[in-house]
Amino acid sequence: MDAFHTGDFGRVDENGCLYYLGRLKEVIRRRGENVMPQEVEEVIATHPAVAECVALGVPSDLGEFDVKVCIVLKAGQTLSVNELKKWCNGRLAHFQTPEHVEFMREIPRTPTGKPALAKLHIIEER
Repeated sequence: MDAFHTGDFGRVDENGCLYYLGRLKEVIRRRGENVMPQEVEEVIATHPAVAECVALGVPSDLGEFDVKVCIVLKAGQTLSVNELKKWCNGRLAHFQTPEHVEFMREIPRTPTGKPALAKLHIIEER
């Protein structure tokens, strides 16, 4: 089979269906493991208090990157960093669990409506 290089990650199931997993440049390399931001976002987005979240890599003191999530809560909801990390146990692998969590009123966007990742790289624990 010929390869077509797009810079995307994907997988093909046993029926030949292709599934998009994310962009190669968005992969977070954490302590020798590859973390797909989309996988982290999908799990955290299922928390009952979370309206929206974005996962990204931020430089780590140990080299490579740490996982950071920026979260917008649903109106009237509360969630602490410790509660979120505890909730992630068993739903995400240890290396996928975010080290940094920032709660925001809204996610900054680019003119095309995508999350403005460059504006989210600042580490701000709350």
